[in-house]
Amino acid sequence: MAPRYRWRQQLLGSLQGRLQLAPYLMVFLGFTGASSVGLLIDQRNLLANDQQLARQSIELYDKAILGMQNDPAQFKRQLLFHSSANITTLMEEKKN
Repeated sequence: MAPRYRWRQQLLGSLQGRLQLAPYLMVFLGFTGASSVGLLIDQRNLLANDQQLARQSIELYDKAILGMQNDPAQFKRQLLFHSSANITTLMEEKKN
């Protein structure tokens, strides 16, 4: 069994073998690091975009709700339209 792993021992045991493997290791680490940083930046950008979209949605909903305060019937219609059946049922029970 010893002869089977002889090439590994010769390659890693010599200085020349280590010098031959060093550039491959550096390239591997470089690509791994660059890919990781790229993914991290992409995730940060996606999170920032989602937060901005959420803020815009909140502002639009707030504006719409404030605009319908003078018309409670319109407000109720919009609320029922955008609510699920469970919420609608709860609102009707609360009303009675």
